[in-house]
Amino acid sequence: AGRGEDGMKGSLKVIFLVGMVTCLFLIYVHGQVMLLHLSYEINARNHATNQKLEEYRRLKFQVDQLKAPRILETKMKDLALDLIPPKEIKVVRIPQAPKAVAPAVARMSAHPLTERLNQFLGRWISVAQAKTDN
Repeated sequence: AGRGEDGMKGSLKVIFLVGMVTCLFLIYVHGQVMLLHLSYEINARNHATNQKLEEYRRLKFQVDQLKAPRILETKMKDLALDLIPPKEIKVVRIPQAPKAVAPAVARMSAHPLTERLNQFLGRWISVAQAKTDN
């Protein structure tokens, strides 16, 4: 009877040990499969990114070509436009025109205190706008 129990305990230990090794092996295989999936996903995203970069470069080149003065001159000639490119480029800054007061605000400013407050705020806003133009 003693040998049967020892044999039973020994076989349970072996079964337990085989089960543990199997679980560890399954965890290892699962990790390797996940690494493989991640590497495929990284590769696919890398490929998509490279395609987008190449498309961006190609489209940027096309835009630059379309902006080229030589091409614009040929298009103007093809369309028979009597335009010539400017000889001198001069930038003229035009100051902003004051905005008209809305009719609803004009009606509200009937009170002298409100009118003074609106004048003060108007001056303060125009000073703030003048400071941001630099």
